[in-house]
Amino acid sequence: MAEDRPRPRPVLETGRPDGLEPPEEREDTEGAFQSDMLLSQEQRQELWELVAEAQTGVSKRRVDSVLSLRWPQNVLPYLLDSDVNIEAIRLGMNIWTEHTCVRFVPYSQKSALELGHNNRVLFYRGSGCSSFVGMVGVGLQQISIGVGCSNPGTVAHEIGHTLGWHHEQSRIDRDDYVTIHAENIYEDKKHNFVKYDILRLDNHDLPYDVRSIMHYGSNYFSSNGLPTIVAHNLRDHYLMGNREYFTFYDMKMANVMFNCSDGCLEPPECQHEGFVNQNCTCVCQAGFTGPLCETFDFQRLDLEHVDVLTERSGTMKSPGYPGPYENGITFVWEILGGEGATITISFSYFKVDISTVCLFDRLVIQEGNNVFNGSRELCGPNLPADVQSTGRHLMVIFKSYYYEEGAGFEADYVINGPLVAPSAETSVAPPTTHAPVDTAPNCDSVVGTCGGTFKDRAGCIASPNYGFAKYENFATCRYDIEVADGLRVELIFLEMDIEDHIRCSYDKLEISPERRKSVGSFLICGYEVPRGSLVSLTNKMSVVMSTDASVTGKGFAARFRAISVK
Repeated sequence: MAEDRPRPRPVLETGRPDGLEPPEEREDTEGAFQSDMLLSQEQRQELWELVAEAQTGVSKRRVDSVLSLRWPQNVLPYLLDSDVNIEAIRLGMNIWTEHTCVRFVPYSQKSALELGHNNRVLFYRGSGCSSFVGMVGVGLQQISIGVGCSNPGTVAHEIGHTLGWHHEQSRIDRDDYVTIHAENIYEDKKHNFVKYDILRLDNHDLPYDVRSIMHYGSNYFSSNGLPTIVAHNLRDHYLMGNREYFTFYDMKMANVMFNCSDGCLEPPECQHEGFVNQNCTCVCQAGFTGPLCETFDFQRLDLEHVDVLTERSGTMKSPGYPGPYENGITFVWEILGGEGATITISFSYFKVDISTVCLFDRLVIQEGNNVFNGSRELCGPNLPADVQSTGRHLMVIFKSYYYEEGAGFEADYVINGPLVAPSAETSVAPPTTHAPVDTAPNCDSVVGTCGGTFKDRAGCIASPNYGFAKYENFATCRYDIEVADGLRVELIFLEMDIEDHIRCSYDKLEISPERRKSVGSFLICGYEVPRGSLVSLTNKMSVVMSTDASVTGKGFAARFRAISVK
């Protein structure tokens, strides 16, 4: 069973004329910790002790924690106030029940007797979004689903707090994955970004998840429009603040935390980080399938990609264009000119969602001398006017959600003025920049191979028979590239002639930016050479070519080199 994301359309109830729904953490609930977490006096004391421990490195020994007390039998008894948005709450509960063993039952004297306690939650229409953390044990505790909180993912977020979850960016290891820019945070909101050892509270040894439904967005509590949180991996920057679905690790956290597989007589031994759910079957992360998550499946990979464009001109297309784009993808083009340059984008086709309010599918253009300063959202059926940057750097972010596919877009860009020098090609999104360590070689005479391990500081790879014959059917060729520790791999394609398909279902290349199957992996096929360069997340990258029984082609050629990360 692979990751399956819920697709409820948000139930809008914002009171705002544009219909846009503010994230629940952008405004504090009075008396709440980190804007939406209500704490008992005992919980508040323990939490600030954890914050102090994170700052000083001195830990107190603790037998029991009051910060994530569980609900017995994973059952949450609830009451609904008369004026609360019942449909939004139902959809938020569905996100939990579809993927976990948590159950919601209307509270009554009968349910209290059956469960052996009278603790319950009241969903009510308060001034914002907030909830207590864990089962406080005082009988009635509240979850506020007020104006601006009726997105089902927001409801699921607040239920997460009630079930004992904390904000992901509070993790003690968060600085390994994101940078907090305190200079961009309102002075009286900086306390919302403290970190503490929530790993010790939960103790489930799961990796940091930038896309978690419990993670802040990149601009929360910004005093100047600049990001308050910047992901170390550029791709992740545009995935923070998810309030649409449970990620794989959200689901895994819930299933492990609530012991959802305890009723399984012979639980399967899931592979590749898969986990056993309440149905006693394996749930697989993106890219894997099979009863034990043992099979790598290209079609189950997430489509998320960053393309760096530094050539004079080029074309950007939504994935799959001229066919419809897929649901649930994020694609980023980073256009970079030389000092003093500007950038022009002209659209030749545009049909992204049917609404011009940009609630769902959209194209976001970040422009200006500071790429994170200001943005413009485009959507709907009408052709947008040309976009003219004020500086040398544009970010174009295409995001689709989980409701309906659209026809997509096609646009040309032109860099007006100087180009970046070859040695200065860079991704300038903070906090990293890329600088070449080695000059990429001339690959005109590259000899094709069926995979191999490449550990030179620069080199070439190509498909079998490249340069003198077509590649063969039924081939699987893996190219593992590794450079020195502390450096990263930059890959530039020179030739691409691999059977075309909108989803690359037949012959294909699969790029893994960490030399392992990861959610950052993506597929390439067709006859158009990818523009720009691909940069690994570590000092390793893998390229896997697989072919089926029918069409063949000339194949591919690419060059790689080591670059430094500063």
